[in-house]
Order: sequence, then structure tokens, then C-alpha cells
Amino acid sequence: MPGGKVDAGESVTEAAGRELAEETGLTATATRLLALLHDDSRDLRRVTAAVRATAWHGTPHVTEPHLFTRWEWHERAQLVTVGAIFTPSAHVIEVAFPGTLPGLALPHVYPVA
Repeated sequence: MPGGKVDAGESVTEAAGRELAEETGLTATATRLLALLHDDSRDLRRVTAAVRATAWHGTPHVTEPHLFTRWEWHERAQLVTVGAIFTPSAHVIEVAFPGTLPGLALPHVYPVA
């Protein structure tokens, strides 16, 4: 899943749209903040914004070949079989689609209404 940091002066939804474009070439035309997650496991403290693009256009392509070689699309039910998923990404998947990753312990979740 695309992700990254929030730059100075931008909202988390703006950051999500920018990261989506930078990492995939897709342009989000609508985003929605689902929740904020506070993870403090293993002495690493982070806040993750779960943002969902609800509308977009473009064709995904590899924009950072020095970091990865391809994008893959998976059916939601198959995500439990793809192997290790970056923990913050797994948390976002579980917030967006509860029950997708059975047994995943979520950190503190602050849903946005």
C-alpha cells in the first residue's frame, strides 16, 4: 500500500493523495479519513492515518523502481495468504475492512465519524 509522511502544511488526506500519486501514478479525486491509529509497540511510537481513496483516475505504474518492482492487486479474502504485510498497512486494511486479517491485534484506534 502506498504510504509516507505528512509534509508541513498539508492535511493527512492531502498527504495520502500526494503519496498515492508519487508512488503509483494514480490521482485521487476523493479521499476519506477513516481513523487514526496510535501504535507504540517495541518502543516505536507512531500515528498512522487510515485514509481511503474513494475515487481516482489513472493507471498504476512503478514510479520508484529503486524501491520496488511491481504493484500487485489482491482480492481482499486472499490477503491472509500473501505473506508479511507492513504492520501499519495491515492495521489500515483491518480498519477499512474489519475481519480481513483475522487475529491481527490492532493498536489504539480512533475512528473518524
